[in-house]
Amino acid sequence: MSICQDGLTGSAWGDWANYTASPLRAEPASAAAAGSPEFDPSTQIGAMAPLGFFDPAGFCKKGDEAGFRNLRAAEIKHGRAAMMAALGAVVQHYVKFPGFESVPSGLAAAVTPPGSYGFIALFAVSGALELGLWTESDDKEPGNFGDPVGFNQYTQEMREREINNGRFAMFAALGIISAELYTGKDAIEQNASGSGRDTGELCGTGSRARGFHRVMGSAGADERAIRGPRHRRMFRLANLILLYAGATATQSSVSLALEKRVMQHRQAEEGTDATTQHKMAYFGTIQVGRPPQNFTVVFDTGSGNLIVPGRDCTSDACASHRRFDRQKSKQIQSVNCDGSKVGYGLEQDEITITFGTGKITGQCFQDDICIGSACSKGNFISSTEESYTPFASFSFDGVLGLALDSMAQSNEFSVMNLLQQSGVLRKPIFSVFLSDSEQEKSEITFGDMKQEHMASELYWVPVSGNAGYWEVEIEDIYFDKKPQNLCKGCRVAVDTGTSELAGPSSVVGKLEELLSLGDCSNVDSLPKLGFAVRGPDGNPKILSLSPREYTSEIGMGTCNLSLMNLDVPPPKGPLFVFGIPFLQKYYTVYDHEKSRVGFAVAKHKDQVPETLLEVEATAAPGPEARLSSSFLARK
Repeated sequence: MSICQDGLTGSAWGDWANYTASPLRAEPASAAAAGSPEFDPSTQIGAMAPLGFFDPAGFCKKGDEAGFRNLRAAEIKHGRAAMMAALGAVVQHYVKFPGFESVPSGLAAAVTPPGSYGFIALFAVSGALELGLWTESDDKEPGNFGDPVGFNQYTQEMREREINNGRFAMFAALGIISAELYTGKDAIEQNASGSGRDTGELCGTGSRARGFHRVMGSAGADERAIRGPRHRRMFRLANLILLYAGATATQSSVSLALEKRVMQHRQAEEGTDATTQHKMAYFGTIQVGRPPQNFTVVFDTGSGNLIVPGRDCTSDACASHRRFDRQKSKQIQSVNCDGSKVGYGLEQDEITITFGTGKITGQCFQDDICIGSACSKGNFISSTEESYTPFASFSFDGVLGLALDSMAQSNEFSVMNLLQQSGVLRKPIFSVFLSDSEQEKSEITFGDMKQEHMASELYWVPVSGNAGYWEVEIEDIYFDKKPQNLCKGCRVAVDTGTSELAGPSSVVGKLEELLSLGDCSNVDSLPKLGFAVRGPDGNPKILSLSPREYTSEIGMGTCNLSLMNLDVPPPKGPLFVFGIPFLQKYYTVYDHEKSRVGFAVAKHKDQVPETLLEVEATAAPGPEARLSSSFLARK
């Protein structure tokens, strides 16, 4: 199978179609690996909405990986013990092992022979397992004791579920113990009391003595009558909380820190001197396979597939990056690159993807794909050959496409579709916060949006067109508060994989003429460049860039418009591209289920957010159209 990628897909792997200056061109991977980021416990597995990474006492210090590992290991062990204890609190009411028939239910069993002997034996066995069979290793994550029973269940998804369920179990175990101390009844007897019937009637065994009452003393009948309704209400409330917790324990959001890398790229056109361009990329780490293999990827809203280098690829471009080893993955399956199964006795097909400045050839597989703790089984492309240009120069391993489903090879290749269908995300959305400051952490969040990144209300805009891009309609281009009648019916594609801004060459040329660029001395006197983006009510809001954000100095005191020429023919064009400069100013949310994009002014540390203007619905056409007051007042 062969496919020629056009449009945004090329933005992550060689820029847009036929545009040769890759925005993600980087230094060799060896240089990228020279320094590793400081260990941050908030990026580790176990962060759960709505609290996220919860450490109010500050036990986990940034950079202290050893301390975090010890605390996480203790949390996992206590959670496992609590899950067994909570289950045992229910089972021991009904099940009596031979020789233990006389042992009462509940806490009384711990102080009544032979129950007390059983507790001692249980602790002895647990200690032997922890010191012998279930041992930890510094080269494994906390709580990873291997797979001694052979269940093949130690995945990113199961780790997240175990941690969250263990936390709930610790609360449940404490609740069961506290309720029994308060009521004098074990967990099942409390539930039976809540229904107004004796436990003996429920179980068909008749009335029997309460062991805990014999040991600790029984409350009088009058006292029980007074406190009975209250403790029944408390128990019912606890049941509701635990039921809700169990239903939502596997639905959460996950945030990944993104590493920023600025690259220098020298480009020379025929008949001109070489110029140096500064380009920027943001990328994070995901896991593929079981056991997981780590890869750094660009989260690209302009492409639809997950592509990583494969172990079978011997090209120089692959050799300089981490490669997926399918032999190490236990449950990998070969698939055809249209998503269909490989027929019996047939070999899987291959796919060749041609980009603006290179191409790759690869095979398709199905395996576990994990973005932090959000995991699902899905399809991806493992390259078997990559051209040296541009892939050898990338400081990341691959690309994870986050465009709409129609951009992917099939629905099974769309990672967002897979996460939505598997139900691991709290909401079928992802959001992107990019910062140019070293004082802030850039991140992508799956399953939710973060209010702390927004300095304005979120403005939702429906996706237009059916090409699969996150593109929205532009009503017009504005200079400050004046429409310019330059681009009626244009659209803007929001692309996290492009480091620059781009637009139709005819519009870019007209903008250069109107703005009179040349001498950099007049940059601060230039107007804001705004794009009136049409919302669902037909009343646009203007997303603007300051002169410093849409211009750049090209040398010798000369300034140029920081807009690449990009001519996308109809029906897909004309099209603008909002790349990283725009995404550093605006926080964006992508609703996969409703096909819409949300925009908010990004809240950056020590920066005053600019105004975002709304165009009046009744505004008359032409340059004198009036604007309403800003919905985000300047601070």
